[in-house]
Amino acid sequence: MAKVLLVGIDGGTWNILKPLIADGRIKHFEEIVAEGVHGKLRSTIPYTTLPGWTSMFTGVNPGKHGLIDNMIYEGGRYVLANSSYRMVPTMWNLMSRKELKIILVNDPASYPPEPIGIHITGLLTPFTSKNYVYPPTLRKEIDRIANRYIPDVQREYYEALGKDFESAFNMVEDYAEKIYRVSRYLLKNYEWDIGCVIFTSTDRLQHFFWHRKQYISRHYQNIDEYLKEFLNLISEEEANIIIASDHGFNGVHEFFYINSWLYRKGLLVPKKEAKVTKGFRSLGITRSAVIRMLRRSRSLYKIAKSLTPKSVKRLLPLTERLQVDHEKSSIYAITNLGLFINRSLIEGGYEELRTKLMDEVRKLKSSEGEPIVKAVYRREEILFGPYIYRAPDIIIIPRTGYKIRSELYMDFRLHSSPYNPDYGISPTGEHAINGILMAYGSDIARGKNVDAVIWDIAPTIMHMHGFPIPKYFDGKVVKEIFSGKSKLSSAPIKIEDHAKYKIIRRIGALKRSGKL
Repeated sequence: MAKVLLVGIDGGTWNILKPLIADGRIKHFEEIVAEGVHGKLRSTIPYTTLPGWTSMFTGVNPGKHGLIDNMIYEGGRYVLANSSYRMVPTMWNLMSRKELKIILVNDPASYPPEPIGIHITGLLTPFTSKNYVYPPTLRKEIDRIANRYIPDVQREYYEALGKDFESAFNMVEDYAEKIYRVSRYLLKNYEWDIGCVIFTSTDRLQHFFWHRKQYISRHYQNIDEYLKEFLNLISEEEANIIIASDHGFNGVHEFFYINSWLYRKGLLVPKKEAKVTKGFRSLGITRSAVIRMLRRSRSLYKIAKSLTPKSVKRLLPLTERLQVDHEKSSIYAITNLGLFINRSLIEGGYEELRTKLMDEVRKLKSSEGEPIVKAVYRREEILFGPYIYRAPDIIIIPRTGYKIRSELYMDFRLHSSPYNPDYGISPTGEHAINGILMAYGSDIARGKNVDAVIWDIAPTIMHMHGFPIPKYFDGKVVKEIFSGKSKLSSAPIKIEDHAKYKIIRRIGALKRSGKL
């Protein structure tokens, strides 16, 4: 049983890595590609952070673990997804029960931290929360090592993007360095069998710097220097390293607003609101805009927050966007993944309507008349498991360069250049389905190309530690990464059934039938 270090590169893409390797600018990534295994890692659909990392850590597709998108349908309403809606254990949960020592730094898919060795949360952690580490007694130590640890980039980063790219870039660099410092310290000073460190800084940068590749190159070169330290560490420990991403990345040049399209077809109804609220929105006076302005002065923001009457707050629209009346709309989008069908309002057969709608979605065009949709699926064609009811009825995959958006504006626009109205900034990069996979170490084959699926990572790591693979896993052990001289290559794969998961599946079935 060899130690394993998993290094996550959020949004890591060969679109960036290959040119940098060819130019000799990231020597340690280059070494792993030449002396180890590398290939594409196919992500989940949707290829976003929450379902992606969760599938990597649980070994199952989103229809089984339940974190299908950022918003999910549960209990008759749409809720913001978080790890409390994850319906299967992670490999960390399973292996920590056998007393394996685990260090997990910057987990983007869990909050609050779980008792699985040392666990530091990331993306889902509220900005103001100090509860980001287990055991909590480590927090002061981690803050000291990182010079104040942060689980994610703060609001100031997005505010800086509209003013000074260099300043914003430095914030991302500082965030990545904190992750590196903490992970290096913990791996050197605490016992571990499995380590995991995830750099989400790459994703934050690529969304807004895709058109400024010089910044992205600089950041990957810094990650490469961090990788040097990790390679030294696994050499000392006679360990193996796996590098993986939750999804890939590409450029984006146009948004298509699917809810506006549905409104124009008479299928979607915006929520009614007071005339004065409409007036405020038409003038660009929204709660988010006022808060942005007031935050320039902390004292003024606190005074306004405490003195402004609730009646005035209620009259101010939240954002520039209208809200959708889900009860009165036949079809609508909640996130960017696809369309929900309100069966109580549709006329005729559900499947007949779904087929017709899918045909129409395939024909959607850009502002220049180009097709924007790559593929359209019924949810059961993409997802499998007891929680597919949390997903849209129709799932839409856009072509490279386009993004489906669910916002609904007063002018019911269909197209726009990419734009984030909350901060007045323009994203230029967007997720892609194919991420990266690399492996290197004493048990790993040399100079080999191996592709895999994201839920293959958990069973592969569990096999490396001699753990039985749960029968309900969708992933498989990627034996192709192992050297023929390694015992891992010939070791039999142990499979075990989990009675607990059978109970979970039964509960899911009862929920869908309305009996629970």
